[in-house]
Amino acid sequence: DTLRKNKTDLVIGPILESRIKFMDSLSKTEHINYVSSLQPTEKCNHNEYALQSVPSGSQEGKTAAELAKKNFKSYKVFIINDRKSENSQLSDGFISQFGHAEITVINCKNKGVAALPTPLPYADSNLIIIPSKSEGFVNGILSQIRLDSQNITVIAPMQWQFFKSFEGDLWEKFHVHVLSPYFIDYDNPALNNFIRSYRTRYHEEPTVWSFIGYDELVYYGNLLQAYGKYFQVKLVKIETP
Repeated sequence: DTLRKNKTDLVIGPILESRIKFMDSLSKTEHINYVSSLQPTEKCNHNEYALQSVPSGSQEGKTAAELAKKNFKSYKVFIINDRKSENSQLSDGFISQFGHAEITVINCKNKGVAALPTPLPYADSNLIIIPSKSEGFVNGILSQIRLDSQNITVIAPMQWQFFKSFEGDLWEKFHVHVLSPYFIDYDNPALNNFIRSYRTRYHEEPTVWSFIGYDELVYYGNLLQAYGKYFQVKLVKIETP
């Protein structure tokens, strides 16, 4: 009722996945656009009123592959999956960017470390992406390959940052690169005005959520002002930096 009475054109939220289903249904009924900061497109049942800031798993995998090819040109590429990540969008997106001979795919199923080839067919320099979000599986794989003396760099999904058992020495040894759409470049001078204003108003440092909320409001708010309530029909024609 509140949304209807206020003639709401755009909702920023919800954050929690548990509220997505409610907002998704409401947006269809009331024809209101909403932006969910944390949920990828596949969570929103192809709702034309759902606007997402988070890339799909497939796009994340493809982008990771592009960065890998650009920054690790001479490296041999591996992907190590557990049962759940084997057919994930992230894994499939990453693999799709390589020819069959350009990547070694190891699917461990439910066997964990026991499924790894002995020895692993390393080259002089090696890049390993481990899309798994299972802390037990990841720790097992890292503990196994830590015994190897080869030059190894690891690519990880964002969820690794929230693991309870964090072994800093392993992350340093493997030069772990974490995929995340929320990176804040504090060396970018364009951020200085926002940070100063935030400190003045709230008397504390802005968190990553502060940056995300501000970016979404400015981006989608400007589109709303420029193109009206259903600005998404114009998105395919808009070029953004």
